[in-house]
Amino acid sequence: MKNSKLVRILSTFTGKEFSEFEKVVVSPYFNKGRNYLPFLNQLKKFAPEYDSEKLTYEYIFSRLYPGKKFNKQFIWNMNSALFNMAEEYLVQISLHENRFRRKSLIAEQFHHRKLPDFYDRELNQMEKLLEGHGIGEDYFLHKISLSIGRAAYYFLEDKQSLLSGHISEKGDYAIMYFLNKLSSVIADMNANSLMFNARFEPNIPKEFLDNFRIEKVLEYAKVKKFRYAWVMEMYYCLIMINLDLENTVHFFRLKELFEENYDKFTEEEKISWIVSLTNFCSQNTTGGVEFKKTLFEINKFQLREGIGISKRKMPKILFIQILRNALAIDETEWVKNYIEEYVPKLRHSYQGSMHAFGMAYLNLKLKNFDLVIKNLVNVRFIDDRDKLLSKSLYVRAYYELNETDVLLSQIDSALHFVNNTPTIRKSTSDSYRKSLNILKRLVTVRDNGDSSAVSAIRRYVDENEDLLFRGWFIEKIEEIKKGAK
Repeated sequence: MKNSKLVRILSTFTGKEFSEFEKVVVSPYFNKGRNYLPFLNQLKKFAPEYDSEKLTYEYIFSRLYPGKKFNKQFIWNMNSALFNMAEEYLVQISLHENRFRRKSLIAEQFHHRKLPDFYDRELNQMEKLLEGHGIGEDYFLHKISLSIGRAAYYFLEDKQSLLSGHISEKGDYAIMYFLNKLSSVIADMNANSLMFNARFEPNIPKEFLDNFRIEKVLEYAKVKKFRYAWVMEMYYCLIMINLDLENTVHFFRLKELFEENYDKFTEEEKISWIVSLTNFCSQNTTGGVEFKKTLFEINKFQLREGIGISKRKMPKILFIQILRNALAIDETEWVKNYIEEYVPKLRHSYQGSMHAFGMAYLNLKLKNFDLVIKNLVNVRFIDDRDKLLSKSLYVRAYYELNETDVLLSQIDSALHFVNNTPTIRKSTSDSYRKSLNILKRLVTVRDNGDSSAVSAIRRYVDENEDLLFRGWFIEKIEEIKKGAK
């Protein structure tokens, strides 16, 4: 029973939600006159884990009806009824969280019951809610619904002559919603292609774009001063940069439009646009240091405006990404202040480890290699990614300290971890494996002074852009060429 659908739902409830659900269960409207509370109370004894071996239908029945013969069908029926009520409770939670959807359902009933004044009032409130919330993923879908609603209102009021404007708006918003979804699909395809080498065939979205002159529609929208022409241009730019990573003109235009209009979006949509911009910078290897600087500016904008941070704790992966990029362009003083200011914004349980991580990265950049090792001792791993990052810091620090035996041991440990950790993405494990093996060769070359082998390693590094700390490899190769140890 502990793996039943009902128990799986109950295991997600907070204490407050469980108390609210109890009120649903005792309500005659939901329980249809049956008393299911004793059954729920028995389940509650196993909260919050619900993993006891005692949690069986037989045990629950024996507690409810001591001495009676087990009736499987009866207890299954009770379980099914509670599951249905749990689903109804989730509907109520959803409606409470999404006021627009709730208002939409109310408006639908007023329209069905032919109460035009009530219907009009709900449409006005829906409009106010939508505009107050900002442009989100389904903003234009809701605008379509409102246009349809306005047209339906005029039908109720027998004012069909006023329909034309709303018919036109419905078409405008339909195009905007389509472009929103199309740009998202193209971005997802690009991400999956780069990360997982995915191939999309047939590719109808790409074929559609190849035969659709979207730039002409955008030009028309601008000439006609369409209210959402700037959003249309953002969708267009997003499509273009995902079709061509070297399309820097559209990237910088997208960045400009976002920074001018970011406050018009919902928090979720702001984060989505930031991710698109940062991904382009990270993926664009041809831009070199200039795109790292651009990414740094985007990161500072995100921090300044609190995007993805202000209403919740800062994600640790974002903390590390920003720090590493800033160090890549030698912003060491900025990083010192960044660590002190933003570590407290991380989840409390992460703060000690992320401070140690941050200082390890900073000290590696400052060439304080002994301190890197001391910093890493204070890292408490949260996930496999942390272990990978830690190992990548250890091997570079020991290389710089010229501690060959410890370094080789660390490389073997890292290779074992990468080869035996299934949670690591294949592209990541391949990159780590190649980088660690190159480091092994580099150590041997450094200690033996084999100049021909150095040139071979340099060619390999130049040909493999997916290597970790590729710039560091090039720096060490040049040092060996100059005879530095």
